[in-house]
Amino acid sequence: MRKVETLTNSDGTTTYRVRFRHGTSPKTGKPLQTSESFTKKSDAETFSKWLDALGPQGALDKLYEGEQEKGIPTLDEIAADHIRLLTGIEEGTRLGYERLWSRSWGHLIGTTRADQLTADVVRQAVNDLAAGKGATGEAYSTKSLENQRGLLSAVVTRCIELGHLNRNPAKGVRLPEGRRVAVDSEDDEDDAEMVCMTHAEWDALYDTFHPHYRPFLRFLVGTGCRWGEAVVLRRGDVDLGARTVKIRRALKWSSDGQRVIGPPKTKKGRRTVVLPAEVVEDLRPLLDGKAGRDLVFTAPRGGMIVHRTFWSKNWRPALWRAQHCPTHTPAACRCGTGEPQRCKLHKTPPAPCGCTGTLAQAPRIHDLRHTHASWLLAAGTPIHVVQARLGHESIQTTVDTYSHLLPDAQLLAADAASQAFAGRTSTGSWLPRVQSLPDDALRQLAAALADEAEHRGLQLGPAAIDAA
Repeated sequence: MRKVETLTNSDGTTTYRVRFRHGTSPKTGKPLQTSESFTKKSDAETFSKWLDALGPQGALDKLYEGEQEKGIPTLDEIAADHIRLLTGIEEGTRLGYERLWSRSWGHLIGTTRADQLTADVVRQAVNDLAAGKGATGEAYSTKSLENQRGLLSAVVTRCIELGHLNRNPAKGVRLPEGRRVAVDSEDDEDDAEMVCMTHAEWDALYDTFHPHYRPFLRFLVGTGCRWGEAVVLRRGDVDLGARTVKIRRALKWSSDGQRVIGPPKTKKGRRTVVLPAEVVEDLRPLLDGKAGRDLVFTAPRGGMIVHRTFWSKNWRPALWRAQHCPTHTPAACRCGTGEPQRCKLHKTPPAPCGCTGTLAQAPRIHDLRHTHASWLLAAGTPIHVVQARLGHESIQTTVDTYSHLLPDAQLLAADAASQAFAGRTSTGSWLPRVQSLPDDALRQLAAALADEAEHRGLQLGPAAIDAA
């Protein structure tokens, strides 16, 4: 054991010193001598034993571990600083991150010290979230779990930058399969897995809506606009002669939790969208007598359409009615109204009946946007055109979101590979398929080819144009 020196100070008190070598001199490269002093001999002797057993650094860590712990922040504190210092985001987005952390990781591991986070702690927290043990008690969708893990990974990266961790324990942790979130949320954008309706399913839902809201619903599904973009659309944004609307603003959250009107979600969200003919005809009577700053779509008594009210009084009842045929909807049933809790026939609304002509799925309002994209892709619209129409900042977002809706593209790719193996060109494969298309589909294909050629800087020759 190291020698413990006894020292008498000028004021008559006694201290005990332990000398040891730690570190090296930058000039000579030789070990540096240092020491630690104690007021109690027993403490000095204990430190001396630690030096022999743990080495200089281990003994110092042991000696000062109490003070070190006091200075190490929790994950909640690290997360608060990370979110506060984010740049290039709007205050509503910052508020969203704060809420996301609070209801997920903050609830489960927020009090964990930054230096005590391990992969096992992360795995358990992820499993707890998937099982509905977060602050909301909900089972999260796969997309929500991915967003939450991304936020945790960013917070842990800050822990590493501050020296509290030497690796990211969230890296490589597999996500469990998220659950489909039921349509019981007022603010449903990106809460769950997407639902893309067929034309028949859309018709079933559209027919159940009050006539006042049908133009609004057809605008959403016919343009792919977000809810927040549509409800603040003004008369001056619409040009019926050109069949276009300009998306220049959106309803969003402010830093104090209030709804405010600001720019669209992304820079490319500022865009011009060409309207289907049916939507143009819907808009004509709505625009009569309105000034440039007047809202295009309003509630029945005027004013902006409120998501909470629309969802509870219109969307949810219409969805239920679309899911049940008249035979399975008794006259006294109130499940398809804005007050299903007053239904005396059912304690809980019955599941979809599954009869022909009914809606089997449970789309959210935001799924009208996904449905629009799926219709475009099914019609052969180039994906960069879909990106521009939806206002995605990056085409990668569009590809990541909708690539699974491109089965025909996968089939064509497989055909091309097969023909390459056989040493043939692809002309013989796709030409008969084109020749078999009806006139309307052929016109759509010609327009899509022209758009794609323009995007690539190509010019279609007269022969190609005549053939189209």
